[in-house]
Amino acid sequence: MALIAAMTTVGLSLIGVQLAITLGILAGILTFVPYIGSIVSAVPAILIALTQNSQSALYVVLLYVGVHIVEGYVLVPLMQKKMVHVAGADLGGASAARGAFWDLGPGIGDAARRRGVDRCPAPLR
Repeated sequence: MALIAAMTTVGLSLIGVQLAITLGILAGILTFVPYIGSIVSAVPAILIALTQNSQSALYVVLLYVGVHIVEGYVLVPLMQKKMVHVAGADLGGASAARGAFWDLGPGIGDAARRRGVDRCPAPLR
């Protein structure tokens, strides 16, 4: 995720953390590892920021949380909307309905994919 790498690099540079480019690239690469990738990518940045002062480390934690919130709640839904051509409210309704019926696991996880398939016309035979 190039956007994660870019946002993290810019944020770390603004905070003044050394190795901002390397840590940003690491954050972008580890975004592909589900669940723990974002946490693992934040640990080296926090440790490096701690060598400067504790306030920088707090800002780094807030930066990583903010970047991943923006990714999860803004960037990913916008990309899904563009790729699947489904309105956000329609996708949200599909997520809620599928989550209610399938106990949140497969319901919310692949609502965009399933809703996109629902909207595809049937193939001509």
